[in-house]
Amino acid sequence: RSYNRSIIVKYFEEYANLLYERFGDRVKYWITVNEPDHFCDFAYGNNYNAPGINAHGIGEYECGHNILKAHAVAYHRYRDHYYQRYKGRVGVAFSSYFYYSDTNDTATVDWAMQFSLGWMAHPIFGSAGGYPPIMITQIANNSNTEQPER
Repeated sequence: RSYNRSIIVKYFEEYANLLYERFGDRVKYWITVNEPDHFCDFAYGNNYNAPGINAHGIGEYECGHNILKAHAVAYHRYRDHYYQRYKGRVGVAFSSYFYYSDTNDTATVDWAMQFSLGWMAHPIFGSAGGYPPIMITQIANNSNTEQPER
């Protein structure tokens, strides 16, 4: 399937703008996306939920990237055009597992937390933005390993 990824983000911005226009005087707390990591994993990585795309290792990350961009444009739209009038708040509802190690392996626990909560939270709340460095390294290593030999 081929689609213009940026148009999805633009559609979301238009949708958020419509909601802000229609309900901004009554809604003070907005959640742009609920549990984006689960949504992306289950819908685009593992074929559990609609649209049922089984593209593990690619689909969930493309979905997550678009979700983060969509959240950002919706957040900025509210801040730039509606906040002064309505004084509301815009956020995203993260979900995450918590991991424990029977052997006190904190590196493995940190790795798991970065791939679950860090994936979505680091680009928004991290001091440098972007994805967690451990994710960037691990995914690049996996991609290089999967490349066919030339």
